[in-house]
Amino acid sequence: MVFLYSSPTELVLEIEASVRSQSARQSQQISHGQGRWNAYLNAMSVQTVLSWFQEDYSPEARIWLANELPDLWGAVDGAAIEIGGRRFVIIPNKQLETSEFIVSQEWIDIPTWAGDYFLAIQIDPAGEWLRIWGYTTHERLKTLGKYNSSDRTYTLDATQLVEDITALSVIYQLNPNEQTQPAIQPLSTLTNSQIQTLWQGLIHTESSEIRCVLPFHQWGGLLMQTDTRHRLYELWRSPRPLDNIINLANWLQHQFEESWQAIDGFNVQPQLAYSLRQSTDATEICRARSVHLGAEHEATLVVMLEPERGILEGSILIENLPPKIRVRLYPGDRVFPNHLTLALLTETGEIVQSVQANDQAEFVQLKRFRCRFGTSFKVQIAIDQPIFTELFVN
Repeated sequence: MVFLYSSPTELVLEIEASVRSQSARQSQQISHGQGRWNAYLNAMSVQTVLSWFQEDYSPEARIWLANELPDLWGAVDGAAIEIGGRRFVIIPNKQLETSEFIVSQEWIDIPTWAGDYFLAIQIDPAGEWLRIWGYTTHERLKTLGKYNSSDRTYTLDATQLVEDITALSVIYQLNPNEQTQPAIQPLSTLTNSQIQTLWQGLIHTESSEIRCVLPFHQWGGLLMQTDTRHRLYELWRSPRPLDNIINLANWLQHQFEESWQAIDGFNVQPQLAYSLRQSTDATEICRARSVHLGAEHEATLVVMLEPERGILEGSILIENLPPKIRVRLYPGDRVFPNHLTLALLTETGEIVQSVQANDQAEFVQLKRFRCRFGTSFKVQIAIDQPIFTELFVN
């Protein structure tokens, strides 16, 4: 189903319920939260846009690297549809803000990946429709886009995009030889020795961070080769719990993981720091970490331990009790996204408790709980689908 948005130049496509369900199932094979979120959005987008392309452009339209999806989305955002030698890259986003268009470097600077046309996709927060709000070419992204080395993306201001989606069809049909790409710097093919050396570093890297660990010419070289690309998929397909488990017994000895920082040294919003000062006791152990919610939106997850000195049962003093635990999530510099849920799960994934945020909340908090020493549990953040999960052992 196709229907117009606010103007005749924009296009909105319905996302079928079956596509949403299939996309959710496919995304679960990615172990880390951001990868699952990418896979979910991209799967909905590419299937919906493909149907439109096959109906309005050509029944020969096909998804590039279709047999490698959703594995690819474990690290790289975006998908490509090919028609007669032209590559259309679609980049989905679930934010309401459309002031800029952000594209991963892989689609620009890997010669064998580079797209011809790039479509900006906005997905309805409920996942029921998507809006194609503009398009551009590889050449404009490369020459006019702003490159961000920290996350390896090109950003183009929305005013630089062509808003009239009907123009894309006209250009494709009437000017199939339009110059869309400037010369692309080739990437050197990696030798087997180089690949083995790089691999030793990657296998100990967090799945969610693997994309930006290597210099881009090496990372791109791995993605260009089919065999090494498939080996990369294995790194973010399966969880590595020994690397990720957070040991709270160490916290009681004031030994902390690098990803969990003291509030005093954490770059937090003033209201967060004030709220914590008002609600924490001097004896509590409090640590925080950033959580990526998508589209450059960082929230702050806070875990607080309240050590117990012992309780008196009759005439017997019971000591060495496990601490009480509080978990909070602060929205950072924006309000919480719609449908955000904070949950406590058992190690096997059963939900013990959960709470849903609203856009007026200063924070969202689980009920305080306590579990026996040696017990494992998970804290999970979801926006329709899980996007972050941390495993703890008490």
